[in-house]
Amino acid sequence: MTLLDCIKLGLRRAGLSESTTTYQTYARDFFNHGKDDVASRSRWRWLRTKSSTFDVSSSDRTYSLASDVLYPIAFYHKDDAFRVTVQTPERTYEIDPGDDTTGRGDAVAVAGLDSSGNWEIEFSNIPDNSTDTYFYTYQATIGDKTASNDSTSLNADMPLHIQQALQHYIASEMIGLFAGPEDPGSQAEMGRYEKRVAMAMKNEKGLNGNQRHRFNRRNSRSSAVPQPIINWPISN
Repeated sequence: MTLLDCIKLGLRRAGLSESTTTYQTYARDFFNHGKDDVASRSRWRWLRTKSSTFDVSSSDRTYSLASDVLYPIAFYHKDDAFRVTVQTPERTYEIDPGDDTTGRGDAVAVAGLDSSGNWEIEFSNIPDNSTDTYFYTYQATIGDKTASNDSTSLNADMPLHIQQALQHYIASEMIGLFAGPEDPGSQAEMGRYEKRVAMAMKNEKGLNGNQRHRFNRRNSRSSAVPQPIINWPISN
């Protein structure tokens, strides 16, 4: 399904002309709002996982991540090939209450957003080697769509059932735009959107397949089942 297909189906559900340019523009904006909403609902496995790097500089504790980071996943010291521990900001301050310890950055905390709205991280130790490179993986945002994307398939961004859910979101917002958000038609379409998203989240949990976890027998001295390790590095 292309972006324009999704927009037109949403307009059709709202009882509006599919070919009116103004309606298409409104519907495209609502599509962008909707895809951001659904992306934020869960750590979807269909969201694209990407990676990036950044170089540290001596005396700088805080660094900004890429502008398309939705959720950071993991951090690694690329040169020494080890995984960096992710702590809470409170824990990093407990590690270094004086905020002046230098050394290799072995732990980071996701500290919030910078002035540009990008995720920001801070190290528990202030890196003292300006040649160190860190590698991180993340779930990426879905870029906003414009009229130039109308003929582009949405399949690379989201599965079909999410595309279908967004048709209801568009219809609800378009009806609400002209008839008011309290209109029964708008509320009905939003209800269908919410139902589809809830079902998608439920089905997402089933993607673990037949994975099993074996528990120790009573009086067993065997060690616990080891947890899987994320391989490094992960390619783009």
